[in-house]
Amino acid sequence: MNAYLDWSGLRPMTELEYEKACRGPILPKPGEFAWGNASITALDNYALINTGQPNESINNLPQNIGNAIYSNSNGAINGPVRNGIFASSATNKTRQETGGSYYGVMELTGNLYERCITVGTVQGRNFTGFHGNGIISPTTANGTTLNYPNNVTGNGYGFKGGSFINGFEYIRVSDRFDGASAIPDGNNRIGIRAVRTAP
Repeated sequence: MNAYLDWSGLRPMTELEYEKACRGPILPKPGEFAWGNASITALDNYALINTGQPNESINNLPQNIGNAIYSNSNGAINGPVRNGIFASSATNKTRQETGGSYYGVMELTGNLYERCITVGTVQGRNFTGFHGNGIISPTTANGTTLNYPNNVTGNGYGFKGGSFINGFEYIRVSDRFDGASAIPDGNNRIGIRAVRTAP
């Protein structure tokens, strides 16, 4: 993961950037999800059509409520769905119905954990924010940008936003349950978003 981020000229997202991506400049609200309020569907069986295809969508999407893939709603899905599925399936293209953040970033609540740089460990706090330099070590195949947390041990990374198996209490924007957890290996409920600081 770190090698890919380094090679691509991007970098990992911090947990503070995650919260900013969700809220924008708006003050936090109690129990909010990425779409800006605490309203979330209890539908326990989204009906997928065109599963695994670029046009994968949900044909029974509830209206006027927050939509996310999490333990109460994953039903027969039992895994992540494509990013943006709620936006393509929504009748009313509101933040709440599409699951979109303040800036229109999709699936920051549920679906897959966001692997973020944590402020909860020394390794995370030592992160310098450097973008990848495009250079991969020919001997180790690792990236060469300094001060990325160690993605082999997991130290310096944490997880935000929850996943398809988490309950609603773990997918809120401000949840810190896995904010400094070290999960060293790959996992079918963990994603990664590459970011770049605006000039």
